[in-house]
Amino acid sequence: MRCIAEGMRIIDHTDEALDLVAQAQPIAEANDLPEALMRLHHLRGNLLFPKGDITGCEAGHRQSIEYARQIGSTEGEAKGLGGLGDAVYMAGRMRTSHDMLSRCVEISRANGFGRTEVANAAQVCHTKVYMLELHEVLEQSHKAMDAARRVGHDRAEMNAAAAALFAAVELSDWSSVVTLCEHVRTLGENLGAARLVHEALSFNSIHLNAIGRHQEALESINQAIAGARKLGMSFGGPRMLGHLARVTQDKTEQDQAISEAEEIIANGCVGHNQPFFYRDAIEVMLQRKEWAQAQRHAESLEAFFAQEDLPWSEFYVARARALAASHSDHRSAETRDVLQAIRNDAVEFGLKSSLPTIDQALNEY
Repeated sequence: MRCIAEGMRIIDHTDEALDLVAQAQPIAEANDLPEALMRLHHLRGNLLFPKGDITGCEAGHRQSIEYARQIGSTEGEAKGLGGLGDAVYMAGRMRTSHDMLSRCVEISRANGFGRTEVANAAQVCHTKVYMLELHEVLEQSHKAMDAARRVGHDRAEMNAAAAALFAAVELSDWSSVVTLCEHVRTLGENLGAARLVHEALSFNSIHLNAIGRHQEALESINQAIAGARKLGMSFGGPRMLGHLARVTQDKTEQDQAISEAEEIIANGCVGHNQPFFYRDAIEVMLQRKEWAQAQRHAESLEAFFAQEDLPWSEFYVARARALAASHSDHRSAETRDVLQAIRNDAVEFGLKSSLPTIDQALNEY
């Protein structure tokens, strides 16, 4: 049953896989099979990740670690540690997640656990996106992809490619986006991993929109959202809806997308949604010159990362507030200096798409 459930996880049949785990657990308990229980609890934690169930994900991995210690499985402990890294990632604690996942990679490398190493190395790359270490994400993701290919771990290769894709979009590196998007889609389709196929379509919509292919961008993001609705919106829905709000020029559609995303966030979702969504909502409101709304979304972004401030939130919150202040009746030379400092940060991080709005505000002084 566990092997079947693991296969269902890969092809995103999450609820069916959870049902199988629930059936297998009492059998393993009745027969005192700690190794099977270790694997079942780890699998449950992994299955609850895309559903945005932070508590259940963490509990599953903590229980798997207990059984791993009971049977003396170093690899089981390493996997559990990586799973806990995923749980705190889901909660938006990206620094803690980075540290846990990196420790998992170190233990796995030292003990020759190749598949566990590459799976978690790919996820480390995702945490670095929110630290705005975007060039490093590209470099490390490609290394993780190569390592995953060496051990035949297609899912880890796909996850590393997705991290590289997200970084390339943030860097406006459109040639890399085209290559990476196709790579993620091909691997996802081969594996039956529909969620990552939808993510590739979603991020590609930003690329298409940026190069002026607006209708294709709308088709791409709408296709992504339609696919995501079939599997559940907690994994990537708010992030996709944020992309839709950026791509569409229809104000009503923008408002509907933003409202739906906020509702999903309120009900619980994976923590990679909020950073992208709030950033995109800020961008939409800046373009619409709705300064109070831009600041509202900036406050939500700041609150989400309240436990662990990250360069992502610090940059986009400061940018939103400075741009709003520059268009107020009380703008000052100090605000101009803040904008210039933020512009310098944007150049350093490689955030080209954030520059035009800043430059426009600076030119108005």
